[in-house]
Amino acid sequence: MLSQLKTDPVIEASPNTGAQDDPGLKEDEICLGEATRPEEVILQEVGKALTLDSLVTGREYCRSMIQLSTAAIPVYVALLTFVRPVGYAPSLGERIVAALPALAFLAAAVIFAVGHFPRRNRPSLEPIEETEATISRLLYRRYRFSVVGTAIFCAGMLIGLVVTIVIAGAR
Repeated sequence: MLSQLKTDPVIEASPNTGAQDDPGLKEDEICLGEATRPEEVILQEVGKALTLDSLVTGREYCRSMIQLSTAAIPVYVALLTFVRPVGYAPSLGERIVAALPALAFLAAAVIFAVGHFPRRNRPSLEPIEETEATISRLLYRRYRFSVVGTAIFCAGMLIGLVVTIVIAGAR
């Protein structure tokens, strides 16, 4: 499909083009140096859209996981209250183990919150290499916090499941 597009040079209209430097250019035209093929323009636009989507997706993932992690704490405590046998008095060690999932959910929420916050320094628009490096660092930072937060959240879910089954088996 992309190969079927016409590959003529792209000339854009612009009021301030520097056309006075080249007598062959009209005042409302700019030559981009080398011919820019429509396939390249489309690929550049797709690349920009993917980068923006990655930034937004990472931020939204962290936001929704903050909500899920904090909501998991009271749900877990309510589940423990429901499955706990009447008259069951856990030892100190059992209480600590039973609290681990809630602490893991809290830790995951904090990690997701750090991943959600914007960076303190703003990306520079000059030069382009610095901007690309800043965007890459931001994407990697969000990815890293998302993976670590998800791992801690899943560990909390697994430990919570085991604790719930053990306590329910004590009935």
